[in-house]
Amino acid sequence: IRVEGVNVYNGRRNAATFLPGEENSGLIFLIKNKPLPVELKFAENRKRAIRLDNGESRVDLVEHLLSAVYALNIDNAIIELTDNTCPTTDNCAQEYFDALKDLRREQQAPRKTWKYAKDRETRIRTNKKRKPDCITVTPTKGFVIEYSAYYPHRVVGEQNHRFQFDEEKYDVEIASARSPAFIKNGLFKRLLITGEKARIHGINERNYLIITSPQAKSYANPPPWGVRYEGKEFVRHKILDVLGTLALTGRPFVDTQFRFEMTGHRFDLYALKNLFVEGCFVDAM
Repeated sequence: IRVEGVNVYNGRRNAATFLPGEENSGLIFLIKNKPLPVELKFAENRKRAIRLDNGESRVDLVEHLLSAVYALNIDNAIIELTDNTCPTTDNCAQEYFDALKDLRREQQAPRKTWKYAKDRETRIRTNKKRKPDCITVTPTKGFVIEYSAYYPHRVVGEQNHRFQFDEEKYDVEIASARSPAFIKNGLFKRLLITGEKARIHGINERNYLIITSPQAKSYANPPPWGVRYEGKEFVRHKILDVLGTLALTGRPFVDTQFRFEMTGHRFDLYALKNLFVEGCFVDAM
């Protein structure tokens, strides 16, 4: 199946084609016939997004595509890209989710999962005095993600959401939450629109949630592309991103709860790698 979109870094149309993978082969990007496995060790923060780079190939902005794949419990697939960036669509992960949900098949080999290994919480945080980045992991029933966000913008403010992992809930509550784009004022908004039309970049009023000055009373997206999820689109996109990050571990989680507070891609990758180093997750197959 082929999903088309735009490369947000240069404004050109691009596409991702999904092909079936062998059992327990994992997720693999294919760029110019060079394979790039989806693994946490290859992940880094670049261009305000997650890049995978194994020294031979790289691909940018993997988190939205991987979020949909992860939500659908797809463990094995080959994802062929037309360039080095995953396509951005008007509805973030929704187009990927809709394209793939009816094409899955169950493998015969046992499925591998992760489980939090400790009986008390583990916390990793920065030393920032005000609203520090923080991830807390605790044991629970099922798989839960909580996100708490705070930004000194009138339209964003403080937002919290708790997501009990479920495929249907992801479809309804998370999949269409777009990335935020912080721009200074109306002039920058006009420059943004002009740049998109000139194909300098691919960010527009449809595929991003446009946030202007801290004093703005509303998001800058015009109808019908205004804010979604009753104004809580920002925090739901954060959960969408987190699921794309967890997809880099190669397995779903069971009986584990993550709480994210004011985190971004750089800190999420740093914390997740350290949690594995500390032996916080074990094979729960």
